[in-house]
Amino acid sequence: SEVMDIQELLLVADGLISDYSSVYFDYCLSGKPIIFYNYDLEQYIAHCRGLYDQPEEVLPGPFARSSAEVIRLIDTAEAWFVEPEYQRRYATFTNLYNTHKDGNSILRILDYMRGVGK
Repeated sequence: SEVMDIQELLLVADGLISDYSSVYFDYCLSGKPIIFYNYDLEQYIAHCRGLYDQPEEVLPGPFARSSAEVIRLIDTAEAWFVEPEYQRRYATFTNLYNTHKDGNSILRILDYMRGVGK
């Protein structure tokens, strides 16, 4: 894509496939499907920066470890995405990392700067 701002792409995307990028924190606000493709999880943890949390404990999933699993998850997204348990995990994750998603963040910042938020 020639679009330079990823936020524009996230706005029009029907779903997200992410590895270790933090882009899913923003994308979960869309309420659209996310597939976590961590094909090299053990190597990433052992030889790279590591992770703050265990993905299976915090992220809503689903998790793919191969290209074939990614394709299967894309093909079945309409089914797994609407499952109540998945929706519960998705909402829990979204609420945990996006506590101020009401559109009033700038007002809170201004209040804080004015000394009201002390």
